[in-house]
Amino acid sequence: AVVSTQSTGNTNMTLLFVLFLIPLPAVAGDTCGQDRVILGDWFVAHGSPSLLEEPIPELVSVLQTDPYLDPSNPPPTPSPSFCAMQWSNNTVGGLRKYRLANFDSEASARTANYSITHRGHCASCSTLQDLGVYMRQNLTSATRHCGILGILSSKLQRNCLRDIGFSEECISIWGYNIVNTRKECFWVCIKSAVEGERVIHFTITSN
Repeated sequence: AVVSTQSTGNTNMTLLFVLFLIPLPAVAGDTCGQDRVILGDWFVAHGSPSLLEEPIPELVSVLQTDPYLDPSNPPPTPSPSFCAMQWSNNTVGGLRKYRLANFDSEASARTANYSITHRGHCASCSTLQDLGVYMRQNLTSATRHCGILGILSSKLQRNCLRDIGFSEECISIWGYNIVNTRKECFWVCIKSAVEGERVIHFTITSN
């Protein structure tokens, strides 16, 4: 498996991708011999939230309210906790459906025949589509561009995040995250952009 992380600046979750799930040509020495972009594109194409089977974890949803306005957020996470997936035998339009579930240990996930995708509970950015987006690229510049567009229009910001490949579920938390980041550290972020700072360690926001 591969350890890969990405960031919006709030919650740390390590992505533990189990790459034996699909056979793909090894193009570069990345992600256990698989090409990161090709592998990420595959998950984006095959991991839409519309392919999720019930029961869907409660937090895998489109946020309707700003989580930053609720002091109880982020939701408490049992420690340790893991989000895991399992392929279904059912298909839609030629694509296999899949399930997401929370587990309190890696062993319990394996016993249930699930493959762990990341640490922490399943939430808005836990679909395979979104994990594919995190896997295939450094999101710092791309999401910063979306944030700049958001100053002009929330619709432009959403369309920008959608073009990156995020699901509507993940776009919802990214939108609130960008607004909160702009509110809390606007000038720090502008200085970072002007000086061309590079982010080395990444984290991923999940409600």
